[in-house]
Amino acid sequence: MNGSKILSVPAGLLPEFSQELILSKNFDIDAYDLDSNCEIQSGLSELENVNYIVKDVFKMGVENHYDAVISNGLNIYLKTNDEVQKFFQILSNSLKRKGILISSFIASLEGSNIRSTEDAKFGKQIFADILNVTWTKTHMEVEFREILSSCGFDIKEIIYDSQKMFPTVVAIKK
Repeated sequence: MNGSKILSVPAGLLPEFSQELILSKNFDIDAYDLDSNCEIQSGLSELENVNYIVKDVFKMGVENHYDAVISNGLNIYLKTNDEVQKFFQILSNSLKRKGILISSFIASLEGSNIRSTEDAKFGKQIFADILNVTWTKTHMEVEFREILSSCGFDIKEIIYDSQKMFPTVVAIKK
């Protein structure tokens, strides 16, 4: 990733990825976030060459600029598939051809291979109904693949966690 330009939306990276970047020190990161405290909370403080941008990514307007985009979880706060598609189209537009997208989604209970569907339903009920969290947008894998494909991505790998609820997606811009 020498000399790479990376977009992080929201500001912050997967911990394993951050360690690799800390060691290489030959990259530039634009970290978009709505939170004005993103610099403190992002976990990127050890990294050099990080440009914090307090701005709505939906107003970004950058094209063919980044070698990689890391977006861990922002799409789960969106309410509709149209919003999710618009979000990933913006990320696709910002990437150079053959650029890498690393993202994630919450797996839908319908048609999933979750170990305990009853436990998952109970967990979702606690988060959505009792705690009133706003990150409840879920997708079946086939649905998420279709969204990314329609935005110009070729999915290379989907890596499921042990509970099969929060997969990581690696995709390449066509």
